[in-house]
Amino acid sequence: MLTGLSALMRFGELGLHWVADRHADWERHEALRPPPALTIRPADYDRYPRASFAFILDDGNGNLVDTFTGRVSKDLVGTPDTTIALTLTASEMDTIYRAVIAMRLFEFTEPYPAFRSGATMVPATHVRLMVRAGGAKRELTWSSGMVSDGPPSNDWKRIYALVKLIRRTVAAHPEYQNLPKPNGYYE
Repeated sequence: MLTGLSALMRFGELGLHWVADRHADWERHEALRPPPALTIRPADYDRYPRASFAFILDDGNGNLVDTFTGRVSKDLVGTPDTTIALTLTASEMDTIYRAVIAMRLFEFTEPYPAFRSGATMVPATHVRLMVRAGGAKRELTWSSGMVSDGPPSNDWKRIYALVKLIRRTVAAHPEYQNLPKPNGYYE
């Protein structure tokens, strides 16, 4: 049985573990919490016109969405990548354009929003997102192996959500669904 100072020290150790566990729970919760919506600024639609909106998303493994040329490539891992002609509909492009404007992508710092220091996983690739609207162009690049030492920032959450929206939009096309399945996987 612990008494006196040893009991207080043991309680202190348990308290530190409890604080560490609560902090880890908070970080998991923060990582899952969507970023707060930014106020839509109508002037941004004039500053970054939809008429010339296009983007490239390249994950560095062979998956590519290029709306400038209307092509999509799928990484088949153990076999050569496959590229097809695929043009997103006006409605799909409108949805992605509104997401870009809403997240204020053209105001992000380059080459990407600040990323807190942390570990790097390998293997990793360099992801590239290039977006153009009107005369504005923003290119963001980052390593897929960057691991933050805490929950992602709201800007990173917005980037991840945009990438997910683009991938989901492309994956919904029957032409993409008819492509061969990857032959293998990455470890």
